[in-house]
Amino acid sequence: MSDIEFALSLPLDSQGFLRRACPGCEREFKWRPTGPDDNVPETAPAYFCPYCGAAAGPDEWLTSEQLAYIEGEVVER
Repeated sequence: MSDIEFALSLPLDSQGFLRRACPGCEREFKWRPTGPDDNVPETAPAYFCPYCGAAAGPDEWLTSEQLAYIEGEVVER
């Protein structure tokens, strides 16, 4: 079986921020995503929670609402 990939965008708030949730303390915070024109380094191997300092990989910061949205999109496709 081969892997299936597709692009999915998460909605930003009116100021261009995305909600993130710490996988450690589960507190949510705002995060400004970067785009290809932002001249920033490649994705870091880990990010740190601004509240508790927990480290986790870039794909571990989804809120429960975002995870439910993604799971719903995957089921529909």
